[in-house]
Amino acid sequence: MSHVFNTGLPNYFPNSFTNLDPKSPRMRTQPDSFVGDVMRYESGNEDNYSQVTDFWVKVLKEDERNRLVENMANHMKNAVSFIQERAIANYTKVHPDFGQKLRAALKRVNQVQNKKKCKNCNGFCGGGLCVYPFPR
Repeated sequence: MSHVFNTGLPNYFPNSFTNLDPKSPRMRTQPDSFVGDVMRYESGNEDNYSQVTDFWVKVLKEDERNRLVENMANHMKNAVSFIQERAIANYTKVHPDFGQKLRAALKRVNQVQNKKKCKNCNGFCGGGLCVYPFPR
């Protein structure tokens, strides 16, 4: 879960809007004692795709895949474009067809959305009063 404060920036790391070095002293955390010590864990080189690939290929039928992609695109349509591109890249790693379908669905929903999209934040604000200083 994330909370956005009046700066408009997320309060968690890593995130897409701040460029903090995870090795900087500012990012060091102190261990919390529970049953043992708890520290930050880097999971960057784990297999994050094969289980989802099996779900996409072996479990979902074609109509279910299409509904999943449409649902995802409708929820992602207000995301800044570089976030959408990152998501497409991740789902392409799951399966090339997943990434292609998501790109096409986002293109469709974004064409409708672009008619009323805020120029300041690329639609992140949802068309309301824009206070976001995010890069495009």
